[in-house]
Amino acid sequence: MILPPEALDSLASAMQRGKVCHRVAGEDAGAVLRSAVACIDFLSADIQDELLEKLIEREQLASTGIGNGIAIPHPRDRLSRPPETPVITTCFLEKPVDFNAIDDQPVSFFFLLISPTVKHHLHLLSRLSFCIRDKAFVAFLRAHPDAAALFSRIAEFEKQLDDL
Repeated sequence: MILPPEALDSLASAMQRGKVCHRVAGEDAGAVLRSAVACIDFLSADIQDELLEKLIEREQLASTGIGNGIAIPHPRDRLSRPPETPVITTCFLEKPVDFNAIDDQPVSFFFLLISPTVKHHLHLLSRLSFCIRDKAFVAFLRAHPDAAALFSRIAEFEKQLDDL
């Protein structure tokens, strides 16, 4: 049985729960992931450690750098105590970092996705992919917008998707 779209979380909601982190520091992918996980202050220290370990394991399998300065890091396996609802933490890096992206370009910002189920993960990933295919949206992200502006822009994209 396929659940109706309203049974799954919106991209904007997941991003608001995950928050926006600016000036995420690090010299390499592992260091910026460490800094990003530290920004996710609603996770306990042991879950933060588990998340970081799973993110690094995932990057070792294949880069989450999707090109155009963007990455979508996420754990391959579910956390032992995942959040009840999905969260996406948006991270704007202090400086671009090599993520071994598909286009060999350094990553300037990423969306760290944590989902309680594969279904939630794929739903949010598809909605996020819709947004980042838009060149104007990527240019908007390069300006490192504040959280309110980002969430507003995401809500506009979701309205477009819901009207399709």
